[in-house]
Parts: sequence; C-alpha cells; structure tokens
Amino acid sequence: MNTFSLPNGIWSGTLSYDPSQAAAIGEAFYNIQTGALTEQPHIDVFYSEMIIPGYNVTAVDLVTFTDMVNFTGEYPPSLQPLYDAGPVSANTSRKTLTVAATQDVTPEFLAVYKKR
Repeated sequence: MNTFSLPNGIWSGTLSYDPSQAAAIGEAFYNIQTGALTEQPHIDVFYSEMIIPGYNVTAVDLVTFTDMVNFTGEYPPSLQPLYDAGPVSANTSRKTLTVAATQDVTPEFLAVYKKR
C-alpha cells in the first residue's frame, strides 16, 4: 500500500435529515452527483437511508469527505444544496485523519491505545 501525507487534513462528517425529507434529499443528492461533483472529483458523498422497525428508528444520512480543504467557509460550495435542505444535525468540519478515524471511539479506549 502506498501512503501520502495530507498536511492540511481532511473535511468530513455527517449530515442527518428527518425521514420526511428523504425524497428532497435524494433529489439534492442526485443533482450534486450529476452536476457540481462532476467538476470536483475529490469530494465524495455517500447516501444512507436506514429503517429499523424494532427500535422505531429511521435515519437519512449523507456522509461527506474530501482531502481538498482549500475552500473558504464552513463547507465546500458544491454541497450547498445539501445544507439548503435543512439537515437536523451536521457534524462536518476540517480535521486530521487521526481525529476522523477515532472521533467515534470512546476516550477510555484512546487513553490506552495510541498506535495506528
């Protein structure tokens, strides 16, 4: 495997939407995949719709990632339609790969495990 450094880090996170927004989010996702993101191949957006009837949980999430962090503002402009749709939560930000890989790991685990 070849590796390379990303001295400026990455920009990533999750945009979550109310299930009632699924159709609008699907359309916005399609529009950026066939429009704005064709001009920016370094940006990835993954669509996930999850329904768990046993827990009465439904979620619509878009996971975003790019190693291109030289944009101004809080997020790449090509993702504007996803923000215009009004996510119920957004935890996107610029960060290091280490932070991105461990942000969901408990502090207790990180206190004892410092290896890659």
